[in-house]
Amino acid sequence: MRHRLKEWLGPDKSGVLVKQLLVEAERLGLPSRDTTIAQEYLDYAEWGLAFEHIVTQIFEYAISLTASFYEQVEVCAESMKMPPEAYSILLLLVKK
Repeated sequence: MRHRLKEWLGPDKSGVLVKQLLVEAERLGLPSRDTTIAQEYLDYAEWGLAFEHIVTQIFEYAISLTASFYEQVEVCAESMKMPPEAYSILLLLVKK
């Protein structure tokens, strides 16, 4: 499914994926202050900065994650050609 999603989104897929990630992160408990900061990055097409902020703050707040959310993180990172080191710390927060 991941590969079909990336093809379907087209050239602006990173922005769309990070926006979806932000919505889900907020649902999981990312504080509104941090969602506002990430949204400001998105408003200026700074997909990578928004992604890094989301990942960092999720880890800082130790927000419990689902395997599905972690897969969303992977897809976002891959779309921006980020290495696993940029987000793999979140594996520690995935509920087993």
